Amino acid sequence: MITANPKLLLYVEPQNPKLEKTVEDELTAKMRGWMKLAKEGPRYHGVHTNPDGYSSQSCDYMLPTGHQTHSLCVHYLANHRSEIPEAELEKVKRLPSPGFTLDTCIPKDPTEKIKFYGDPMIDMEILKCALGKLNVLLHQKGEDKPTRQKGMAELRKPWQKAIRGPAIPNAASMDELEAQWRAGLVPPVAR
Repeated sequence: MITANPKLLLYVEPQNPKLEKTVEDELTAKMRGWMKLAKEGPRYHGVHTNPDGYSSQSCDYMLPTGHQTHSLCVHYLANHRSEIPEAELEKVKRLPSPGFTLDTCIPKDPTEKIKFYGDPMIDMEILKCALGKLNVLLHQKGEDKPTRQKGMAELRKPWQKAIRGPAIPNAASMDELEAQWRAGLVPPVAR
């Protein structure tokens, strides 16, 4: 079972048969919606079969929010809810609704403030998208590479200040901070 890494969702291994009554609620619907938008990740050699006979596909799935999950995540929420740790359910609760897009958080004018969601994984994706858009905009204006890099560094500053805190005192750069998130060393931001 993997629960400490904020980017991984519902990596649990149910030991019991599925529940008699399927749980169809907001969390199940939310995860089902996100799985429709998910992209296949790398393929593996083999699958996982749970106690009630359902087998996973041989790959993980990447959600547009930056989270990673697997093909049985909706089945586990609906049929093995009692075996899912509260920490995993909290991760699903923190996900925005599947209609959420990064573009809604990024202003058309790069001088305006970015609207961050409040979850480290999602906010990192918002920042990457904003930096990419700014880079394209500056490139279209004919700015040279050092000027583009300076503009992107300016965009990072207020966001970097906002997320610094006791949980990440040693993050010297955005790249280091992202590496800490990807490794699961930074806990999600409480909302």
